[in-house]
Amino acid sequence: MRRSKTFVVIVIVSIALYCGILLWRGVREAAPFRHQDRINILLYGVEPIIISLGLTDHVNYLMRFDNSIKTYAPGGYGIYGIGGLGKLSSLEHDPDLLRRTFSLMTSTDIDYYLLPKDSKVYQDSDFTKGFSPTKSAILSAMFSSKIISNIRFLDKMYLVSVIGRQRKIDYIALKTGFIDNINKTSEFASDEFFKEYQGFFYNKSLRDIDTTIQIQYSSSFLSAKHIGRVLDGEGIRVADIDIAQKPVSKCLIRYKNSNDRLIHLVTEDAVRKLLQLHCITEYGLVHGRAPSDSFDMVIVLSPQLEELWH
Repeated sequence: MRRSKTFVVIVIVSIALYCGILLWRGVREAAPFRHQDRINILLYGVEPIIISLGLTDHVNYLMRFDNSIKTYAPGGYGIYGIGGLGKLSSLEHDPDLLRRTFSLMTSTDIDYYLLPKDSKVYQDSDFTKGFSPTKSAILSAMFSSKIISNIRFLDKMYLVSVIGRQRKIDYIALKTGFIDNINKTSEFASDEFFKEYQGFFYNKSLRDIDTTIQIQYSSSFLSAKHIGRVLDGEGIRVADIDIAQKPVSKCLIRYKNSNDRLIHLVTEDAVRKLLQLHCITEYGLVHGRAPSDSFDMVIVLSPQLEELWH
């Protein structure tokens, strides 16, 4: 009898600890508790819009995109019409495809996305319909049952307080009509956008730490380049891209020692948030060799990450 009671107590304590860990992780990863100077929200629909909220400098940006323009969709999809990305993500059961695509387009990590559950292929942009950057439209979309979103409850509460203080005149419209017509495909010129607005989306906390990163890949240099572009746009210095000495099955983040990790932990959090996959942390010698003294952090991409960002 005593054994059964002890077993029940152990089970209850274990469940309580597990729930506590999940709650702690949820709170730690919530927007109010992250070291983040800027939040980027994608409102996808008849008129795709990105709003970028400056939490520390109070400078907000607004970007409107034309659905008739094509762009590069990472994940092996190649050049794809912006207006068809929602339908594609629905067919592939991968709403995060929108986050990766628009992150690559703008060279900054898109924190949250909102898109209709009833996916359609939008041929042209109609600036009189769909999402609007008004407070009521954004907040309504966040809580709508007809919308797919990655915004969790704590983040929604926080965004309500942030967006609720904004006025329409508080947004600066950025030019998004960067078109590469060389191949006559009306493709969005992400390189030109990056050159024009480099530094606009920097997170000051990441710049102050000034972490130098090397990205290693096994088979896809393009994947490493894409990830590096977005990290650069966030204010993280990607100093080198190289071939991994040995393929890995899971993403690795390598440091010389645990003290180095403590110094660059804010950068690591930003990297993990972008990659959206569990990465193993390693220290010291790896396959008989220490991480280069030239870099504070080494990211070794897994096959899954290379596939998602190729």
